[in-house]
Amino acid sequence: MNHEYPKIAHELTLLVISILLGYLSWRFIELPFSAKQSTKSKSRTFVSSLAVSGALVLLMIFSLNGLPNRFNEQQLYYSSYMNYSNSGFRTGKCFLTGGYSDITFYNKDECDTFDETKFNILLIGDSHAAHWNSAFSELLNDKQTLTQVTSSGCRPVIPFKGEHYCIDLMEFGMNELIKFHRFNRIILSARWWESDLAKLPSTVEHLKQYSDEVVVIGRTIEYYQYLPRVLATNEISDIKNDNQNKYTELKNLDDDFKKIANENGIKYVSLIDVLCPQGYNACQAVTAESVPIAFDYGHFTHEGALEVGAKLDLLVTRPNLTKRKSVNVDDTE
Repeated sequence: MNHEYPKIAHELTLLVISILLGYLSWRFIELPFSAKQSTKSKSRTFVSSLAVSGALVLLMIFSLNGLPNRFNEQQLYYSSYMNYSNSGFRTGKCFLTGGYSDITFYNKDECDTFDETKFNILLIGDSHAAHWNSAFSELLNDKQTLTQVTSSGCRPVIPFKGEHYCIDLMEFGMNELIKFHRFNRIILSARWWESDLAKLPSTVEHLKQYSDEVVVIGRTIEYYQYLPRVLATNEISDIKNDNQNKYTELKNLDDDFKKIANENGIKYVSLIDVLCPQGYNACQAVTAESVPIAFDYGHFTHEGALEVGAKLDLLVTRPNLTKRKSVNVDDTE
């Protein structure tokens, strides 16, 4: 797709504006001065002409959408992801936010897809769980389901701490829903913090009582600026450094989570290892199709989540996790 402003339209616009500016300069500057108006009148006329000229220049910039021709096609392409739609989060239905700050907004009929004849997965957490939803849903086979319980404002560790609407939804998902349905797998994903470390083991033990398997997904790589902006203003080779991303900080946190997971027998998926296998200077920033992995500082685009999610062992149906009364093991493999 060609993102550049058509050259002929640009040139015609500049021609028209040049003619207008020339006329205004003659009408409001040269003509009044030649008529020997007073100094005060000259000053007032000069200021007026500058104001009109400035307004026309601004109009020109606006009409050219900010002069996009000053950017190359690649820059415009990456910049377009600054306006990326996160509709896959299912905000206001399966993902609560400050704009949908009550558990009554949660749509159980749409978000809870549990089916006793299938392999059922529960995805629970904050926005960094919600950004997986559309990709995981696409990666599922027809014998699997994905139930989504996500909210901004807190993280999925007990005891909960944060916004009331988030706490209410986490209480529902991690205390009521899991007792009503026995999910084959529960996936916890969040923008984890150091304060969550101590709570994670007991939280996972609690969930294991009601599920065959619990998996924790670690934090993803984050950038100091929105990734599309970084890509638009730098070569990809130039952004793979610690001045652009938070690799060192997040790698240390990731190592702490790995340690806790190993000590407590928790299945933990390190996104830092997946996205930055060779360290800070080798973090994946775009997909194989050159789509930014994230549309902001760290939330995945659908395409990014799809490519990264396909690398994870999270949607595999294991025989030992399908031994349920109402489920035929052979039908779920």
